[in-house]
Amino acid sequence: MARSSQQDVAQLRRELAGERLVPLTQLAGDSNTDDGKERHQLVWQNFRIKDCTTANSVVLGTEHPDFIEGSAAAAANAAELFETLELVPAGAAGVPLDHLASLHGRYFGGGFEETVGKRLREFCIERFEYDERQRRVKVAHFESRAREDEVRAEFFRQLTQAAEADALKETLGGIPWSRKADAGLAAALLCEARSQRSGTESES
Repeated sequence: MARSSQQDVAQLRRELAGERLVPLTQLAGDSNTDDGKERHQLVWQNFRIKDCTTANSVVLGTEHPDFIEGSAAAAANAAELFETLELVPAGAAGVPLDHLASLHGRYFGGGFEETVGKRLREFCIERFEYDERQRRVKVAHFESRAREDEVRAEFFRQLTQAAEADALKETLGGIPWSRKADAGLAAALLCEARSQRSGTESES
């Protein structure tokens, strides 16, 4: 499907005007009908979808600070789609480039270059790691991301054992940080946890 259905896109944008988040199913309707399928594809092509592969997919409205549209939204949707459904589960083995092209077609209903504005190979080189010889794509720095997730999980496991906010610093000392990068991540997580705790206390 071409992205030139300007009237339909304009109607979708009007429905997003003044909103922060709109459920994808509310905006696009039933994807099992022809009209619903076309609207879903237009949303994928033109507006940013968060949690795009889940039943709780939401579309960012014009009042959301991260609102984007057009090819920028299509590129962000494609990156999340590839990572969530294929690249992260595949790990270091990666996924064939042609497989990602087929996946994109199912969700977007159009060619990759037509919707995103650049060739799929170029997109994957920019966003991920691409093996030219094998024509396979994998998440960039997959091992680093896995380690970051491991550190994050350990931090919050320890954090839940701290009964008071004043114990947060002591919590950090109980984690066997193996790298300076881990300690840096922990410091960032500490700030994040404190901010969340402060917000919760102010609401109460």
